[in-house]
Amino acid sequence: MKQTLLLFALVIPALLFAQQNVEKYGACVMRDGVISGVHENEFFAMHSIMKFPQALYVADYLKRNGLDLDDTIIVSKDELMQDTWSPMLRLFEGNKAFSYAELLELSLAQSDNNACDLLFKHCGSPKTVERYMRKLGFSDIHIRKTEKQMHKNPATAIRNNSTPGDVDDRKPLEYKAFVEFIYGKLVADKGYIGKNLFERLFVDGIQLITKLKNNMKGALMSVSDKLLLRKRAIIETVNEELKNIAQVEHSRHRCFDNFIVNILGALAAYCCFPKKPCINVQRTVETQLSLF
Repeated sequence: MKQTLLLFALVIPALLFAQQNVEKYGACVMRDGVISGVHENEFFAMHSIMKFPQALYVADYLKRNGLDLDDTIIVSKDELMQDTWSPMLRLFEGNKAFSYAELLELSLAQSDNNACDLLFKHCGSPKTVERYMRKLGFSDIHIRKTEKQMHKNPATAIRNNSTPGDVDDRKPLEYKAFVEFIYGKLVADKGYIGKNLFERLFVDGIQLITKLKNNMKGALMSVSDKLLLRKRAIIETVNEELKNIAQVEHSRHRCFDNFIVNILGALAAYCCFPKKPCINVQRTVETQLSLF
């Protein structure tokens, strides 16, 4: 029992919940490259979670078309759904110019259904977003319906679905655009061990540093890399304190100002902690030939 609790405490669970005819849940965990879970291969309705894959596609769309987040779209209030969750309806009358950044903030942070559909209208349909997720390597994420279509027929919400087993945080590393601006050393846990992944990142100028499994042969590693690997737990401890003690994590911000105030407040609270984990790193200049 203790080992089971420890497993769920150390790994990052990928959870998807759905309420259908029978209340069900799905959960999937990955440890040391082994995936296991409950109903991990069953499809569950994504509901508003589908707005996150859409935001990933919109960011890619803007980049490919030379658009900026500050570029605007003229929105007519008469064209929007009036009987749905939409904080943007309170912001204007008649016509108003909304930037892509504002629409993304409304869609992601406030789960605005009209903002979501405006992004579908001006950037790409649900099927276009689904094809983009296929390019990222997510084969079980399906996005087929807009908010307006689901509003007219709530039963179609299940068409936007995914499986807990398809959530794997290593998959984005296989996408060239995701690692385009990443370089240096990537310190990860044993779940990232893989010769193909190491070689692919190495070509892109990224050194993947992980611990070794018990049945693996030893590998040459510099002292500094060993220290960074050893201190990885301290970095995760800091993140854990920021989330669970300083309350930096918030499920749904209603405005951007509240988001910034919450971040700054959490960082200020962390600075007042009597004891804070730290990493004492001293750099020395080596004359030895090195690849990195």
